[in-house]
Amino acid sequence: MKNKLIFFIFSVWAAAVLFFFNKALPVKFFRILDYLSSLPGSFELKGFFSYLSSSAIDIFLAVFLLAAAYIIGRRIAAPLKKGLDTPGFFAVSTGAGFAVIAGFIFLLASCGLLFETVIYTVFIVFFVYTLFELKRKPAGLRFQYAKYTAAEKIILLLLCLAALLNLFCALTPETFFDSLLYHLAVPQAYIFSHSFTKLPYNIFAAFPQNGELLYLAGLVLNGPVTAKLINYLFGILLTAAVYSFGKKYTGRTAGLFAALLFYSMPVVSANLVNTQVDCLLTFYIFLSFYMLLEACEKSFGRAALAFSGLFAGFAMGIKYSGIIFVPGLVLLLLWYLLRKKTVKDAGQLFSIFFIFCLVPIVPWLIKNYIFWGNPVYPYFSGHPGLARLFFEQTGPALAGLRGFLLLPWTLTMSAPFASMNIGPAFLLFFPFLFWLLIFKRKEKIAFSALIIVFTAALIFWLPVTRIARFFLPGLLFFALLLACAVIKFLKDAKDDYFSFSVALAAAVLTLNNIAWVADLHFKNMDPLSYASGKVSKEGYLAKGRPTYPDPYFGALKYINKLPGSSGKILFIGENRPFYCTKPFIWGSVFDKAPLLEFAARSRNEAGLRQVLKEEGISYALVNYGELARNKKMYELSSTLDFIKSREFTVAFTPVFESGTCCVFRVNQP
Repeated sequence: MKNKLIFFIFSVWAAAVLFFFNKALPVKFFRILDYLSSLPGSFELKGFFSYLSSSAIDIFLAVFLLAAAYIIGRRIAAPLKKGLDTPGFFAVSTGAGFAVIAGFIFLLASCGLLFETVIYTVFIVFFVYTLFELKRKPAGLRFQYAKYTAAEKIILLLLCLAALLNLFCALTPETFFDSLLYHLAVPQAYIFSHSFTKLPYNIFAAFPQNGELLYLAGLVLNGPVTAKLINYLFGILLTAAVYSFGKKYTGRTAGLFAALLFYSMPVVSANLVNTQVDCLLTFYIFLSFYMLLEACEKSFGRAALAFSGLFAGFAMGIKYSGIIFVPGLVLLLLWYLLRKKTVKDAGQLFSIFFIFCLVPIVPWLIKNYIFWGNPVYPYFSGHPGLARLFFEQTGPALAGLRGFLLLPWTLTMSAPFASMNIGPAFLLFFPFLFWLLIFKRKEKIAFSALIIVFTAALIFWLPVTRIARFFLPGLLFFALLLACAVIKFLKDAKDDYFSFSVALAAAVLTLNNIAWVADLHFKNMDPLSYASGKVSKEGYLAKGRPTYPDPYFGALKYINKLPGSSGKILFIGENRPFYCTKPFIWGSVFDKAPLLEFAARSRNEAGLRQVLKEEGISYALVNYGELARNKKMYELSSTLDFIKSREFTVAFTPVFESGTCCVFRVNQP
């Protein structure tokens, strides 16, 4: 056997990583088995068929939206078709199509035309256009049968297994806190107002919302599960794009392996089953990198460069943190210009990139300027909750050089929650990257490009945050680097035993990740009880879980049955208003409490009841459990005290109580 020393080092390292990881973040297999064993006793045939029919509708509508995005986007991406394979062209076209759909919804909201009838009419037109285009030109894709190796078939099987688990969990009602607070609640508020509206008590409403506009389409089509499936499908699109990139630049096996390393990460799986936006951001950043490499490799093609800028700008329009990854793209373009000695074209090429980059983000800056007088609000605004938000999202600071060197270990081992768990695979295969960098310096250009964008992303990420999900694009670049290194080493070693050992380790790690995710979702989402038909949607939302504390749906059910002209609902202590079917006023734990703001106004006006009347508020929902849980957060302790005051009891009368929630009616002034 060749490379006996390397094999020994790898074996010891792999054993250590697996031991310490499972000690820090163990998979509770017995809990999974106990959960699965409860399925036969909870199965209810009528409810199960209802679940199947509703899920089929949600899947159809999400896939239809995907097909419409592709049909729209393939015309736009036509200049790139010759240079891309089928998965790559499909991913690029669909990404462009979704950007167009988001832009169209932005235009409707800006014009005050965000009515469901208008949106339905538009999507009927999309549907007819999609059918017509598919009949005229069935797909525009060149499907070619590929003979996969045994290792590649195993990778595909593991990817399918992870994707099926994610799909199963994505079909449950949305209970993710951030989604109910703003990813879905903000689009819902826009739908109620039929346009963009100023939401002064929710700091997140001022951030760019390209992703939320796509979820808004899902909400109008059929509800939150359709919106969740849009996010889920972006995971599939991202996998297709990585596979296409790998096949073209690093080798098909390396592309598949990179897709597996990334997609099977617990943090990715946890992101794809809810209406989060980090995977959407990752998809568009990766497309921007892919198109930039295409442009540079083909004598700086203008079309590919324009798409690279467009995708980078759309990513920043999803989340401001997308800006962390743009410097790496700029450095990559500059590196190519210097390498090909065409610096004289730098002005024109950078102009193309940045002009198209600004198109998807500038509208959000204009919206903020109109509402707040500050294009990047809440930044540079003196917002009282911004410092607390930064503190929550930065994570622990690096302890000098030692902290930086230990970061791969600490990032892997030290966080027992889904938004940080990247799994052990990156750490386990890390030595192969050192081997390639030290002993095999001559590598494909794509490898150098990945090094540039990853290094730049790491430099800009480290001073901002330690939260892994904010670094997902960087982790994808790292997965591609590791995949290149591992596959390159195995090809050079030409040792079947070593190849089998590495493949076995990869399979075990992937299954371990899938099991960890299954345990997490079974505990936090309980998808089997919902899928079995025994628990209805109302029953599901009425039950609390670790990531869904102090459920409020019982009180909300009472509110939703109130007459249609019952006015706005004021949420007090409860930050998750999404399932309310009436216009609502709510805030986040980082903002001034609406109730206290109204109380402060009332001292200069005709009392609290008069202020509430002016705001159109007729009822309030108070969640005492959430107030107690978050009482250390901004102003919530003062809110709890105010509810006990005479001023509150004069303005409100309790009319319904459920669990930790109470519904109050506003007394007439």
